Amino acid sequence: MQRKNTLLIRLTAMGDVAMTAPIITDLCNQYPDEHFVLLTTPLFSAFYPELPNLEILDINVKKQYSNPTKLWTLAGILNK
Repeated sequence: MQRKNTLLIRLTAMGDVAMTAPIITDLCNQYPDEHFVLLTTPLFSAFYPELPNLEILDINVKKQYSNPTKLWTLAGILNK
């Protein structure tokens, strides 16, 4: 069976980030055969634990991906 990839996005709102961290941890523990990619900012990545099936991508949307062409580049990175 092919391993599933799931994209999780949490970029802003520190309170939301703090509330989603335990949920994402439980999700990763409940589905150990799936690969999760969390798209977040460098400021918030520290809220999430290191788990074998969780890949954290730190991005700064306003600086790195501020126009449609750069967003297309991000889509290519996420599609790998």
